[in-house]
Amino acid sequence: MTLQHGNRIWTCSFPVSLLTFRRSDAELRARMLLSNSTPELSSLPQEAVRCLSVQYMRDVYCRERAIAWAALNDCGAIPDQYTRYLLEPGGAPRDDAWRSELRDVHHSYLDRVIGHGRTREEILTGLDGSPVGWDLSPYRRDGEVSWGDVFADITKAATSEMRFTPYGVLWIDNG
Repeated sequence: MTLQHGNRIWTCSFPVSLLTFRRSDAELRARMLLSNSTPELSSLPQEAVRCLSVQYMRDVYCRERAIAWAALNDCGAIPDQYTRYLLEPGGAPRDDAWRSELRDVHHSYLDRVIGHGRTREEILTGLDGSPVGWDLSPYRRDGEVSWGDVFADITKAATSEMRFTPYGVLWIDNG
C-alpha cells in the first residue's frame, strides 16, 4: 500500500491474512500501522493523506527469505514487524560495519533455525521423528492438541522464540 501527503510517500506492507479483501480495510490497516510508528503521519488529518495504491501480492513462503527478513529486522532495516519504509534521502547509510553486522546476524539465524512453517502448529507437527521433535502427546486432550499449553511451555522455557515474518514463521533456538 502506498500513502501520500504532499511530497512525502509512505509504503506499507503486511500479510493479507490480517485483513479482509476490501480496499477500505487495507487502507485503514495501513494508516493504523503507519500512525503508530510515524509521528509525522499520525499528526496529519486523515483526509489530507491520499491512498495512491493498494496491491495484493501472492503469499511468498520461503525459509531463506524469512531468515533474511528476520536479520534485516534485527539490524534496523525493517523497523516494525509488518511495516517497511523506503529509505529516506539522507537516511542512515548502509556502511561496511552495518553490512558486516547484518551478515553475522544472518549466519547466526541460519545456524539456529529449528523449523519453518506457515504457522507455529505446522512447524511443531512437522518435526515428528526429527532430532528436535516436540512430543505433543502430553498436550493431547480428547485427541486434540492444546496449542495454548504448548506455546506457553515454549515461552516459559525461554530457550527459543517464534519469529513471524511475511515469508512464514521461524522457530529460533536461543539456548
